[in-house]
Amino acid sequence: MPEKDYTEFRTTIETLIAKIKRFQSRPLGEQNTKASLIEPLLEALGWDVRDADEVHHEYKARSKDKPVDYSLQMLRKPRLFIEAKGLGENLGDRKWISQILGYATVAGVTWCVLTDGDEYRFYNANAPVDADEKLFCQVKLSDGFSDRSARTLDLISRSNIEGNLLDQF
Repeated sequence: MPEKDYTEFRTTIETLIAKIKRFQSRPLGEQNTKASLIEPLLEALGWDVRDADEVHHEYKARSKDKPVDYSLQMLRKPRLFIEAKGLGENLGDRKWISQILGYATVAGVTWCVLTDGDEYRFYNANAPVDADEKLFCQVKLSDGFSDRSARTLDLISRSNIEGNLLDQF
């Protein structure tokens, strides 16, 4: 399989890194983190964040459930959940990990991501281990662009979710 060219993606990541550095010294909050950092990344990964059939905001599997921030969908079926926290939040907090894994389990979604717009933590909700051990991989944008970080983030691109690339791992 030929190596993917990440030139255009690199530009997006570098723009996001500059924003992260600019915002780190002040509280950004969850909503601004989503608009300024997460949604531009999703768009660079091929997702139409303005199409609810593709990226459903505040998704609930059942009306009584609490919503997950993003449900990335194929044919209107949830394939991956993303739970956002404000820039700089402690993503290692078991409360946040349990929250995203709970959403995924209830909805029957295998893969989920917990992010503060800088760090992205990928979890396999179906792994038969304790919640802390369900972490599949992680990447931090502010560590700088690398082909490894690009390949990791590319796992949640629209084309790779459509092709079930995460499931192959």
